[in-house]
Amino acid sequence: MSHLPVIAPGRTPERSIALATHEGTLIANYTTAPVLALDRRRLNRERAFVERYEKRRNPIAGYNCFGLVFALRRAAIERSSDVELVIKDDGYAPVDPGAEQIGDVVVYDADDGPTHAALVVEIRTLVTLSGGRVPMVLSKFDDVSGEYVHAIENVEWSGIPIVGRRILRCRHAHPSIDLR
Repeated sequence: MSHLPVIAPGRTPERSIALATHEGTLIANYTTAPVLALDRRRLNRERAFVERYEKRRNPIAGYNCFGLVFALRRAAIERSSDVELVIKDDGYAPVDPGAEQIGDVVVYDADDGPTHAALVVEIRTLVTLSGGRVPMVLSKFDDVSGEYVHAIENVEWSGIPIVGRRILRCRHAHPSIDLR
């Protein structure tokens, strides 16, 4: 759902930008002007999101969740195979659950591959007897939604059965440099 375009063809001019992985593999993408008009159904959906999640940005066109995470809000990446290429070529490595850090990437998988991606933007500690560490992520639910913060395990918005979740960290830091 989140990786499928919802902008009606012909209504908003689409174009592609130069987008490649760290290794130089070209990534198919599209973008549009950020201004859009939402129909009543979309407006109601955004209102429901605002009631359930912490809004960080109003609805905007031109990029989807994969574009938020991997293309700095510049374009939408549609194909799961391209998302996997970015993960491989850009040097993302798995992170153990519970070791998430701000800036990590979360990729949610459906049966046919990646269906959503989000950025870890905060780690909240719950006040309970056992304590609790809850990574909060920034999501864009489709290519015209706003951006919202929600708990990492909250995928009720997706409408697609999520079969897995990968937490990834870019490995492009020199391993011997630790500035702590």
